[in-house]
Formats: sequence, structure tokens, C-alpha cells
Amino acid sequence: MSDIDTKTVLEVVEIMKGVKSLLGATPNPYLPVYSALGGAFVGAVATFIPTTITTILKEKKETKTLTLAIYAEIKAIIELIEKRSYFETTKTIVDKMEKGLRGNSTYQIIVPEEYCVVYKNNIASIGKLDSALLVKIVMFYQLIDAVIQDVKPGGLLNTAPRGVEPFKELLAIGTHMVAIGQEIVEEIDKKFGLKTLNTRQDLDRA
Repeated sequence: MSDIDTKTVLEVVEIMKGVKSLLGATPNPYLPVYSALGGAFVGAVATFIPTTITTILKEKKETKTLTLAIYAEIKAIIELIEKRSYFETTKTIVDKMEKGLRGNSTYQIIVPEEYCVVYKNNIASIGKLDSALLVKIVMFYQLIDAVIQDVKPGGLLNTAPRGVEPFKELLAIGTHMVAIGQEIVEEIDKKFGLKTLNTRQDLDRA
């Protein structure tokens, strides 16, 4: 019997002695049952609480790790888009088309399959994230997938020359996607007190 169980039994015995003295000489036939049930209940709680706390802490840590991994991936995608000026190029094409300086055009971007590996590999666990944040994360990845379907080899914008409308749609979707991604990054920045997350050390310190 553990120290917790021994202490509990002794406390129950003392309580039952006090109850018996208050009730007088007439014994209550249910007192042994109450004592046994009380000891069993306290023992069960003593076992249940540490297990529950451990489970909660583990889930909280896993949720934080997943949130930061998604954060790093979205941040990297946005920075890559900005660095390579994908949507600035799209805007230039649209502007020239609308001014009559350019005719039907094609647009192609080579996108690696691993561009959203964190999201794809954790799709079954994504529901653990904060609900408001989860909605934006799913929207971000759905929008970027729509963009990629248009610009990847064999996509809408490069199978044949297109007019201005598909390019305007691409620009609108891409701009909205980046805006949502920036909101996600800012919210996670605020939630965890982050400023930059450019190295593995930054991730470990967060």
C-alpha cells in the first residue's frame, strides 16, 4: 500500500470514529461500506489526477510544437513569395494587358511537391489547434493550392496563352492568401511572444 493510500485509510478511520461517537451507541451497519467506498474513491482519484495532468501537459506541448511548425512553414512560404516577386510579376502582366501593351500570355512557376510538408504530414492533428487560428490556416493552404494549380507546369496559365481575367483572378487569390498568412504569423507571434523564427534555436527557445 502506498503512503497516500495509508494516510487516506487512517484519515477515514478517524473520521468514522468521530461519526460513530456522534451517533451514539447504536452502530450504523452501513458505516463499513461508507468507509470502504471512501477509501476506494480517494485511491482512484489519487491515481487518476496525475495521469490526467500528464496527458494534458503532453497534449499542450504537442499543440504548441505543431503551431510553431505551421508558423515556420507559412512564414517561409510568404518570404519566398515576396523574395521571388511572384505576385508583383503577375500584377505587371495584368497592368500591361489592361493598357494594351501586352497580349495573351502564359505564366509558369516550378513548385516542389514538398512546399507544405508540415501541413500535409499533420493533417490528422490539425484539429487540435485554436479554432480561430485553424480556420485561417486551412484557408491559407487551400488558397495556395489553388494558386499552384494555375501556375504549375500543365496548369491553367501555361497550357495556352490566356487573357487578362485569369491573371487578375490569380492576383486576387494570391494577394488574399498572403494577407491571411501574415495574419496567422502575427497571431502566433503575439500568442508565443515571438519576433523571428529563422533558426532551429529560435524554435527551441520559443
